[in-house]
Amino acid sequence: MDISGTWTRFKHSEAAEFRVQSAAAYGQLLGLSTATGTPLDRRVIVGGIDLTVRRSLSTMFDGVDFANGRPAEQGMQIMRTLVAGAELVVAGD
Repeated sequence: MDISGTWTRFKHSEAAEFRVQSAAAYGQLLGLSTATGTPLDRRVIVGGIDLTVRRSLSTMFDGVDFANGRPAEQGMQIMRTLVAGAELVVAGD
């Protein structure tokens, strides 16, 4: 992951630059189900499915301490937030 940009503190107008780089891996194992909640078993998955992973970018930096945090901590917090907010959508239900 390589993210850069600027940030400001609440009620402060001066922007500061940031750059977060991380090669860390972070994930979560989830069971797959259709939109109606029907679990997908291995036979269906082996035959192929149309899966979309949706993530909200509006919360991606929640909990990230740009002022005092270390880059490794910032990167892991961003990854945790993206994974926690991910939604798996299986088409064809």
